[in-house]
Amino acid sequence: MTDWAELRELIVHRGMGDVAAAMDGLSAAERKALVEPLRAHVKQLQGDFGILWNQRTTLAVAGAGVLSGAAAMTSWQTRFLFSAWDHENRRPIEPVPVVLQVLRDREVDWLPDLAQRLADRMRARSANPTVGRLIEELVALTGIAPPTTDGFVAHFADRRGDLDRFRAEPRWAALVPRMFEVDVAMNDMDYHPEHKAGSWPEFFPRLIEAGLLDREVVLDACLGGLHRAAPLGALRGALKAYRELAVTKEEIAAHTRDLIALLPAAHSTVAGTAQEELRALDESAPLSIEVLTEIGGAVLLRPEKKLVRAQLDWLAAVAKREPAQVDEIARTLSVAFGQSAADLQERAVKTVLKLAKQLSADTAAELAAAAALLPADLRGRVATAFGPVSPAEPAPAGPSPAPAPREMPPPIDSAEELVAEIGSLFTGILDDIDPVALERVLAGMVSIAYTDRDGLHEVLAPQAARHHWIPQHDMASMAIAADRFVNEYSEFVGILIAALQLPVAPPGAPYPPADDATREWEALVDKWFMPGPQRAITRRLHEIAVGINRAPRPILLATPTGSTGLIEPAELARRLRRAADEGWEPWPADLAQALLRLPRTPDPAAAAQAAELGTPAGALLAQRLTAGNAVDPPVTAGLLGSEQRTMFGREEIVTVHHVTATVNPCSPAVAGDPTAFAGALPRPQRWAFGYEQQARMLAAWPMMLPAHREVMAVHLVPQFFERTRSGRGDGGLLVALAEADGPVGPALGLALTYGLAARETADRNAAVDALLILAGRGELDGALFGPNFGLLVGRGELPLNRVAPALRELANAGAGPQLWAMLAAALPYTLPPAVDKPANRLADLLALGVELAGQTGDRKPMPELDSLADRKGSSQLVVQARRLREILAS
Repeated sequence: MTDWAELRELIVHRGMGDVAAAMDGLSAAERKALVEPLRAHVKQLQGDFGILWNQRTTLAVAGAGVLSGAAAMTSWQTRFLFSAWDHENRRPIEPVPVVLQVLRDREVDWLPDLAQRLADRMRARSANPTVGRLIEELVALTGIAPPTTDGFVAHFADRRGDLDRFRAEPRWAALVPRMFEVDVAMNDMDYHPEHKAGSWPEFFPRLIEAGLLDREVVLDACLGGLHRAAPLGALRGALKAYRELAVTKEEIAAHTRDLIALLPAAHSTVAGTAQEELRALDESAPLSIEVLTEIGGAVLLRPEKKLVRAQLDWLAAVAKREPAQVDEIARTLSVAFGQSAADLQERAVKTVLKLAKQLSADTAAELAAAAALLPADLRGRVATAFGPVSPAEPAPAGPSPAPAPREMPPPIDSAEELVAEIGSLFTGILDDIDPVALERVLAGMVSIAYTDRDGLHEVLAPQAARHHWIPQHDMASMAIAADRFVNEYSEFVGILIAALQLPVAPPGAPYPPADDATREWEALVDKWFMPGPQRAITRRLHEIAVGINRAPRPILLATPTGSTGLIEPAELARRLRRAADEGWEPWPADLAQALLRLPRTPDPAAAAQAAELGTPAGALLAQRLTAGNAVDPPVTAGLLGSEQRTMFGREEIVTVHHVTATVNPCSPAVAGDPTAFAGALPRPQRWAFGYEQQARMLAAWPMMLPAHREVMAVHLVPQFFERTRSGRGDGGLLVALAEADGPVGPALGLALTYGLAARETADRNAAVDALLILAGRGELDGALFGPNFGLLVGRGELPLNRVAPALRELANAGAGPQLWAMLAAALPYTLPPAVDKPANRLADLLALGVELAGQTGDRKPMPELDSLADRKGSSQLVVQARRLREILAS
């Protein structure tokens, strides 16, 4: 018999084999007696995650020996069944054979249920391979069909295989079609090409040849996978599997409808493959005109130029092959008149015009009607061949008015709601945190910790116990420590810890003066070289943590009244009236932040109310409301500042404060020469920095200075430059800046420009939304934004394949006049002699200029176009320069 003391000693100090031996021969009653002590042992180690993790393999074996039932065993093994590493002997520690042997020796009847439950708990994107291997062994042991859950299928795809294994267990073949239904599994198909069994796509033909898979089943599964809205990596796995099958012409003919269905919306790589297959089929066994026109209509409005050009060429070849069908083909070709790319429109027009003499009168009239979608010069060419062309529909009169800022949601009024909101707040990464939700949580923490500390502790403590990153220490060791990592996240955790402790000072006590511990904390903040806004947020969160514990307050003064971060002056005066009546002074950073959130315009009535209070805070508020909040906050508030740090062995300024100091973006000098601001910015290699302490909670930055968006844009420009290129865009920040108040200057223009060049489509869309907000407010100054935009294009720093479509969306939404003003100011900086070599895809920008200039009627000659327009040749850059010059001269 094994007692708990003996088993605990084996778990803590010995190995899996010893624990397994102790399980051998135990009776059901003896196993049951060990369950609760085992659970209590784990619960005791909850706060010591490292120790618990080091015991995971022995705990997995112990659980396999004493727990009863598939449900309890599933929870336990999901938690503890992980491989380990023997550092002393430099070899892996594999717990699956030991756990399996312990389970086998118990001779229980719930092992098939255990395999299925474990598979149900696996997640495709985070499948535990050790649990997956246990499921495999349980499948082999019990003879059940392999589970087909997403998580287990993803694990199976990552494992690879060999013919002997499939011959021994033909049941595994049932998982192959499911692999094409799980993104992670498709992604893993072409992974680890060095694996001895090869990749799955290379393996499928061998399984088919061996009679272990049905070829039609695999082909159907491949096509089904290609129809999924999956990431490109997953689609590449399915594509390789399709190609490895060496699909025959007969099979393509049988799956023609499946391939056509891929053309309108599938990823360009997938659609390109389908197009190639169908064209090859058409060349060997001509398709019907109905099928060809369906294919053409599906492809000709796609944005990928390569696909559209290939389709135009294909249809032109069909017109030569089948002259009797030329009218249907010409109508299909006219679909490309609606293309957004000018060169594709022009190519479609040229292709149609070559067929002009063969077309019927009815078809000519249809083509003339379709030409209304074309720019003015191309409409003229169509009109010459087919008769009068109806004028294009007028562009929208202007963007819709910008919506009014939203009010803040009601405050959190219970501890239960507060804890639920904290959980919702941190469901994603801190960079994407909802700033409105953050402000509500901070206000709720302060007020509920003041009014219901016991109730808050009751609901918060169980949540905190589940997370090892919330240490269960006293406030002194967390909120004011001299040897820890400091950022916004650590200080928010400090707030949670403070709320779990009893306050050490009575309500209304003065905020504690600086002491040695405080100065050590400030030194830590300096050590991490935080940019100004990050430093300000970190200090504010730290102040809240300390204040909850050492200077409790009933309210947080700086909580905004609107979603942009502004505070109504009368409401702030009321909050200070409460402070005066109750005999407490606001915390320093809380008051400073509140003053920074006031509107720009003076408010004499609220100023008088504040002056009547007779308190220092009331006097500060009265002074600010009398003067208005239009002064430069970084100079006066002391919350934000410039930083300098050592990087790569030399001193470098890593914020744009040095630009602000030498070239003030709001100064008259910059207003006269807007490129002075962008021209002072470093080249890209100088921006390839990473702060020692990565900025978190960026989404909260605009709400810090809601009446000074240009100042905050100055701080954010480096972030936009770096993060838009790394795939971590910040589109929401751009919208927040646009919705804020204050002057619009070149820094905001630069931030929006980098947003238009963002890697992620959603971020580019957000940049367009931000520009539309400015346009709807009459604040989109194209002449101000244009020079910086042009300078960056001329440097080659903006990928125009991303920027041009985003600008077209902006024009389509009604901001054409403002956008043309921006392009007219930008283009001279992108053309010789301002640049030695025009940027890649500059022709797209010139083509957009042709459309906008034709729509707006604002046409002033642009002499810089001559150097390109006078060149010989027919490249798109030269052609579009000529078109724009002609439009501007008309």
